[in-house]
Amino acid sequence: MSNWKAYEDLAWTEFIISSLDDYKEEASAIIQSLNIHAEAETDSFEPDLLHFGCGAGGHDYYFKQAFNVTGVDISDGMLQNAKKINPEATYLYGDMRSVTVGKSFDAVVFPESLMYMTTVDDIRQALKNAAAHLKPHGKILVTVHTKEEFQPHNFAYSGEKDGVHVTLFENNYIVSENAYEAAMVYLIRNEKGLEIHHDVHTVGLFPYGVWTGLFSELNFDFKEWHMAHLYDRNILDEGDYPQTYFVCTKKE
Repeated sequence: MSNWKAYEDLAWTEFIISSLDDYKEEASAIIQSLNIHAEAETDSFEPDLLHFGCGAGGHDYYFKQAFNVTGVDISDGMLQNAKKINPEATYLYGDMRSVTVGKSFDAVVFPESLMYMTTVDDIRQALKNAAAHLKPHGKILVTVHTKEEFQPHNFAYSGEKDGVHVTLFENNYIVSENAYEAAMVYLIRNEKGLEIHHDVHTVGLFPYGVWTGLFSELNFDFKEWHMAHLYDRNILDEGDYPQTYFVCTKKE
């Protein structure tokens, strides 16, 4: 079980303050960037995808339309969400740095989850484990904030369902050379009144050269693309939310 309240005791709020539609654009772009179907030899080819740090399964709701999905996470609360909305997928509890799934995949993806690694060695272990789960010519997708592009922000998320209203305020702030904190305050209102909860996540923040250096060290070729508008409606101050997406393959 993880130590993050947002992903355990408060995991039930995930699809009150967000919806499956919120994942559609990013998930669709990731599927397109992997380009697995276009490279298949037959129309009946059904590629296998391993999602490290699958969270509540929002991305998987769209990934499963193109892949046989296996999700891995260390948060029991989020895994329970994922299993409910994606009964077709396989979900496992495990640490992305060390878990052994027991099969090989056409793609291994880390949409935002690898950023929770706070040391370069942790990132290296997770990438090595991803590579160990790849089929020949398989692909690894990594989403990161590079230190050069990161912008501290305040965010707000809100929603209501079955008489429960949830508002989440989040503040992102750089706290060290290689990390920022995501500090969260939840306001939960129901017939009993108001509950207030807080949670703080420490997230890794590394320069672009650290990422590309790791890819080189691990003998990966890579291509990159960018998105910066996914959280526009949630940002309370000026600026955007730039993210870099790396699609990696093992060198021949």
